[in-house]
Amino acid sequence: AAWEPQSRFDASPIKTLAERTDAGYRLNGLQELVAGAPGVDALIVSALCEPSSGAAGDAPQPALFLIEHDTAGLELQSYAMVDGRHAAHVHLKGVTVGASARLAAAPDVMHAIGIAMDHTILVLCAETIGVMANVLQTTLDYLKQRKQFGRVLASNQALQHRLVDMHIAIEETRALVYAAAQAFSGDELQRCSYVAAAKAFTSQAARLLWEESVQMHGAIGLTDEYKLGRYVRHLATAHIYFGDFEHHLERLAAVEDQLQASPLSAGRSA
Repeated sequence: AAWEPQSRFDASPIKTLAERTDAGYRLNGLQELVAGAPGVDALIVSALCEPSSGAAGDAPQPALFLIEHDTAGLELQSYAMVDGRHAAHVHLKGVTVGASARLAAAPDVMHAIGIAMDHTILVLCAETIGVMANVLQTTLDYLKQRKQFGRVLASNQALQHRLVDMHIAIEETRALVYAAAQAFSGDELQRCSYVAAAKAFTSQAARLLWEESVQMHGAIGLTDEYKLGRYVRHLATAHIYFGDFEHHLERLAAVEDQLQASPLSAGRSA
């Protein structure tokens, strides 16, 4: 649980507070869009905590806490997302935990959250590739059996070209996701760069696939009774989930600026 109302796609602005008590900590705050929260046994929550030194003037530092689902003061506002997944807004209202509930503290916290987010984004991209492949196959099967003016729609060259564009988008996305997975064995900037590129491209490809498939199916493509409808909702969610196209392009640009400023950039260019 790392996103707050003001954070949009960035987990770094933390306003949830963890106050020290004699027995441990007391947490107050709100975390939004926590996927799967209604069915978990515990949550890992990010919060700002006063430094252990207690020195006057020291700024609160980010920390991670493990909170059991039945802890007093922990309230979940559950809801279904567009694609059918279940998520919740997590309200922390005077949640009291022991000192052992604190898992990590700065400077490791934001690094750990960054790695966890990139892993999650990569999994989402890989899952989306599978959905896009099903969308393409479903659309192709439909065009092969749907007839107009005495012949199947798949015989129209214009539609064949659009199917090819969909196939190319899927394979390009697959290549980028494979590259991003391999980048986890490199340095942090390299990982961030590849994951941002993969998510930006996946978002665009997901939009292309859902728009083209619905266009070639017609209204039936949006119905609950037809399997394409569920795929379309999934792609529409994946388009913006964990950051949309524009967000990850900005992230990619920022990482590339850091890479160019790095002393190792000359060696990489060579």
